[in-house]
Amino acid sequence: MDSGWKGTFEVQIMRGDKMEVERFPNLITDAWLNTLRDASLGDISNLEIKYIALGADGGSTLTLEESNTKLGDEQFRKEFTKIETTGTGEIKRTVNINSAEANFHIKEIGIFAGSDATSSSDTGIMVARVFYDRNKDELESINIVRTDTVGRL
Repeated sequence: MDSGWKGTFEVQIMRGDKMEVERFPNLITDAWLNTLRDASLGDISNLEIKYIALGADGGSTLTLEESNTKLGDEQFRKEFTKIETTGTGEIKRTVNINSAEANFHIKEIGIFAGSDATSSSDTGIMVARVFYDRNKDELESINIVRTDTVGRL
């Protein structure tokens, strides 16, 4: 039986008393799949997914491809604030981007892991990347819920 890794995003936008929710899958990178492979060989021990990053590049300088290793124009990075296991092979990570944070035209979202992942831009192993189009301003906050599922296909 085959197995696989699936990642999805749920973006909850709060503006006043209204909430808008968007859900979509994303691209799992070659770098992440190779990291999982190398961990099974004992070559890598830190696989922790730590950060979400937002960028301003919508594909003009970097296309969405499995070989991507960083965002095209990373502008903001934050650690996940809530982590919970929600079923067999499934984990949800949530981060809140408050009204004072990341006020720019968001064009991409990335997830970063590993011992080299820090609060600095372009660090760590990019697990996944997706294009996203949102002009965030100080009148809204956003919760991003990242669900990773490892299972039998």
